[in-house]
Amino acid sequence: FIEGDFDEYLCKLQDPQQWVGEVEINALAVMYKRDFVIFQEPGKPAVKITDNNFKDKVQLCFLNGNHYDSVYPASHIKSAALCQ
Repeated sequence: FIEGDFDEYLCKLQDPQQWVGEVEINALAVMYKRDFVIFQEPGKPAVKITDNNFKDKVQLCFLNGNHYDSVYPASHIKSAALCQ
């Protein structure tokens, strides 16, 4: 459920300062055919946010109650290009 005009809502989401939640994550899962798992606490297993039985997964870490970061296996760093 989205309050207000949907097109205005989509324009608003283009701003990187805007927050998203489970509604948007579920939409992305279906669009990109990838389930989302979220790590919320150190040492605890990830929580399945979507469960569509897609083969590919997006792993995120939810920090400080307001921010998502990407999570990659340590082996990924050896083969990834990094820019800073």
